[in-house]
Amino acid sequence: MVNRIRSYISRHSFYYRILIPFSMVSILAILLTASTAWRIMGNKIDNQMKESVTHRLEQVRIYSDNYIYEQMMNILVNSFTGTSNPVRYFFIKKDQTIYDYHKIFQYVMEVVSDNTCLSSITVCNGESTVIDSTYGLCLNPEEDKNKLRQYVPYEEFARIASSKKIGYFSTAEDYSDTVRPAISLFYPVNRQSTDTVQSYIVLTLDQNSYLAGIKNFYQFYDSLLILNEQNEVILDNLSLTGINGKDISGLVSTALTSGASNACQECTINSRPYYLTWTTSDTSDWKYVSIVTAETLDKESAALFRTIAFVVFALLAAVLLLSQLVTSNVYRPIRKLHAKLIPASGKAPNAEDELSAIDSMVTFLQNRVGDMQDILERNRSVISYKLTMDLLHSHILEEPELRERLFLSGITFQKPCYCVLLLALNPGAFSLLPLEQKEVLSTLLLDQAVKRILKDAPFLSAAQDNRLAFIINLAPEGYQELREAANRFIASSARELPIGINLALSSLTDKLDRIVELNTKTEGYLRYSFLHEYGNLFTPELIQSYESNEFLVTSRDYAELEAQINADQFDVLNEKLAAYETCILENGYSYQSVNVFSIHLYSMAFQIGKNIGIFDDPEIKADTEQRLRQSGSFRETMDCIRYILALYHETYIRNINDEDRQLIEHIKEYILTHCSGEVSLAAVAETFHVSRSHLSRLFKAITGDNFSTFVIDTKLEKAAALFLEMPDKSINEIACSLGYFTQAYFTRLFKQKYGMTPSQYRKANEKLPS
Repeated sequence: MVNRIRSYISRHSFYYRILIPFSMVSILAILLTASTAWRIMGNKIDNQMKESVTHRLEQVRIYSDNYIYEQMMNILVNSFTGTSNPVRYFFIKKDQTIYDYHKIFQYVMEVVSDNTCLSSITVCNGESTVIDSTYGLCLNPEEDKNKLRQYVPYEEFARIASSKKIGYFSTAEDYSDTVRPAISLFYPVNRQSTDTVQSYIVLTLDQNSYLAGIKNFYQFYDSLLILNEQNEVILDNLSLTGINGKDISGLVSTALTSGASNACQECTINSRPYYLTWTTSDTSDWKYVSIVTAETLDKESAALFRTIAFVVFALLAAVLLLSQLVTSNVYRPIRKLHAKLIPASGKAPNAEDELSAIDSMVTFLQNRVGDMQDILERNRSVISYKLTMDLLHSHILEEPELRERLFLSGITFQKPCYCVLLLALNPGAFSLLPLEQKEVLSTLLLDQAVKRILKDAPFLSAAQDNRLAFIINLAPEGYQELREAANRFIASSARELPIGINLALSSLTDKLDRIVELNTKTEGYLRYSFLHEYGNLFTPELIQSYESNEFLVTSRDYAELEAQINADQFDVLNEKLAAYETCILENGYSYQSVNVFSIHLYSMAFQIGKNIGIFDDPEIKADTEQRLRQSGSFRETMDCIRYILALYHETYIRNINDEDRQLIEHIKEYILTHCSGEVSLAAVAETFHVSRSHLSRLFKAITGDNFSTFVIDTKLEKAAALFLEMPDKSINEIACSLGYFTQAYFTRLFKQKYGMTPSQYRKANEKLPS
């Protein structure tokens, strides 16, 4: 097995010398490109992830400012300061009773009851001994700090009260077990006079609803905490193990103290790497801080890196496949050339691989190139003609093979339309000529004559003995011009030289009938092998098997067609001719039998047209003959016959005079008065002394109906009238009176015309009693 593999690789070493370097260079280029892209995209992805965290944290800050500051201030402004008598609620007198506080608070609850974001509302008096809130009554903060802690840390309360401005604060878990986590807005109301005391309004938001709002758009929801302007934690939503809000607060304070301008920094907590990101609110001076583990961001970027890796591996696979295909395409001509050359020598050269074997064979052929050139030059005309005939009749089916053979013989065809001009010198006259004159006639004189007559038309020629063949490459638009030039050449050459000429025009086709048509038009000239090493194109077996399938038309068929032409049954004729044409084109009938049918039909139509004077006009006659001469196929011949029939129909209609129209009117009256008996075309023609064919043709031309159809319609209309006029008579009696003795036949005809049976017609039209 190993030896066989080594032998195979040795014989195909050229293939692997191409494949392996090409594959290695391609793979190395992809790996270098992928590593560079990996490094660039890795940095880009890290920056994008950090920018994404910063951007989302900024959205949290905007949301928080809007949620806390905007909503709470709107509640304060719209619910309190916008009332008609704000003093009643904010400027509380010293002698205010507890009842008055309750009344104030009830109004506050009514005003803000629709604000679901609030968890509590407090109206407090900073100097009296009571405050009022949704948690119940509380003592004055200055007198009972412990009671106040149920709502808010006293330190925060005292600090904000002393600053006389809006303050934010949040209860924290380490103040008291009874304190609820909340975010509050503290609004102090300045004293207006000496008889009023300092008053406060405190609105408290529900922290859970606030965090739920953030969760809708912030991906790292569990890594968020909020610091106040002193970098103290006022909201901690961290769920990271081993980290608390005070650690983060210290890190942020350290970073701000050191003057760090970057709001996204890497840090290490408990020997683990984190990304610390923060942003500061311009409204509240709060800092929104997010801390995310490095592993979390790595997971985000891992999916993108996996996509890059998949693309790289896909490119590698594609490059390997492409390398194999390219190498195979490069190597395939060598394999084909090896397969063709090695058997030609009779033995395989002693060579290491196929390329060496080919090189040896080429060296062998170079020694005989002189002989090959001589042989090719001597047989170029023969090769040209053989290839041309193969091209005309599709003997070569594979286009690559055809192009290769044409290239080897120096032939290029541009248009799929050719003229085959076959010339044969008179054998008797040719044999009497001296040898020098034979050579001139065979090789030079006719060759120059064709070139002179056809001018610059490219052509190929082949000659042996006294037979010549010219195959002229012809563009379709010059077909008629070349045909006329060839006819002139035939006329002039026949007078000057003792030659007989056959002309055949053909187009590129794979239909057998076209081949037989070409053979027939050349009078059997191509039945004989007149080219060396070519053989007979039309073998007797081929001709016999094809011509045995004849298209048979009986004399009765011809008589029926002639009768229909005489009767001017134009529509019926067109249908029948279309049926004949379809049958002939779809079946492989011999050219001779189809040609006989075409000539017979054309002669019959031409003679009938001549009898009625269609061709008295010389222009019409010349045009018709020209159409027939230019008919190069059976379909074109049938079109020419239809043209003659159309001329016949138009002439016949045009020749109808007033006497003919009056005659038809008398015949219609005769049919109406004699419809009770048998009314036949023969009887009516005899009565009015005209021929049946003339009467039928004249009746159809004037009325548009056939004679028999008109008679049937007249009798049915008479029957319909009698059904209503004679209700006592039966349907059978009326039908018999009109010449219909079979009621079933009469009923079928009546239903075809009126869409119902006679009994249904009589019932539908009988009169109602008055």
